[in-house]
Amino acid sequence: MSEPLKLLSRADLYVIKNALNEICNGVHLDEWDFETRMGVDRETVRALLDRVDLTYREQFETNDND
Repeated sequence: MSEPLKLLSRADLYVIKNALNEICNGVHLDEWDFETRMGVDRETVRALLDRVDLTYREQFETNDND
């Protein structure tokens, strides 16, 4: 788990996770336009989304069952 991500609140991680998901999977941008607007390729953003999602699930979803 990424240490800086641990410092974010549940709400912060939720917003970031949803925004990354939307830019990766919701909004249609051609790859060249995606890279121009985001400054990185889509796979890099998807990898970040995976890390944020994992952190969110580890920190908050596992605790919901307690």
